[in-house]
Amino acid sequence: MNTPKQPQNSNILYFAFALLIFIGAGIVIAGVILLNRAPAQAPTPPPTRASLIVNLELDGRTFPVATFAQTVATFLTEQALILGSDDVVVPSADTPITAQMTIRIERARQVRIYIDDQLTVLNTAFTSPFDILNRANIQIAPIDSVQLNGTPVAQADIILWATPVDEIRIRRAVPISIREGDTVILRQTTALTVADALYEAGIVLFLPDQVAPAPTDRITANMEIVIDRSSELTIRADGQEFKTRVRAQTIGDALLESGIALNGLDYSIPSATQPITEGI
Repeated sequence: MNTPKQPQNSNILYFAFALLIFIGAGIVIAGVILLNRAPAQAPTPPPTRASLIVNLELDGRTFPVATFAQTVATFLTEQALILGSDDVVVPSADTPITAQMTIRIERARQVRIYIDDQLTVLNTAFTSPFDILNRANIQIAPIDSVQLNGTPVAQADIILWATPVDEIRIRRAVPISIREGDTVILRQTTALTVADALYEAGIVLFLPDQVAPAPTDRITANMEIVIDRSSELTIRADGQEFKTRVRAQTIGDALLESGIALNGLDYSIPSATQPITEGI
């Protein structure tokens, strides 16, 4: 007798049922694990810094400013303060911010520096002429002359100058010679004109004296100044005596130059034709 075969559908159903049970058990176990695990902690936010009050010194005025910045550099960024290449901030940009500290911004400005006739315009935050000249690497010789804002000053006063300087004038000393007869004086001068150089040398000129180059001419290096002196003369006329200086070569011309005319029987001693001599 033949045994009848069991249908294959029953095996498939059995396998599918077992797979469902296995998946369900896995889901249950995973749920239990997730429920029993400690909840994840949210990341701790970084500590926040309270604002600090600093003093901002700008354009001659001081302002209290609240800031969260950590350094002077970040403070400038926070306040949208843009520095030029020649501006100065004190203290330096990497200095940490502390309460009530003072941050000073010194804006650069133009300073005119004349050396003889040559002009240099310097952008600088310095106000002291001593610092400005050091910044420009300009040396001053002891015999040079200096003017600050149009005022002549001794070189010792440069470092003591208290007000902001806008213009510095330096006159370099140059060699000159002064000839008077057989006498020659060699000297260094910062004078602008021939007359200034003679005054600086303590040389007094009389009105009839002649000077070459002219007293108003500008001094140049190695210039020779020649003085042609007038003659001193003592005149006695009509019971009066006075001293004068003349350029005339004879007694008669000297009298005319002095405003005295010989008329008719007038005469002079020495005679009018006598040449002028020293001490006559």
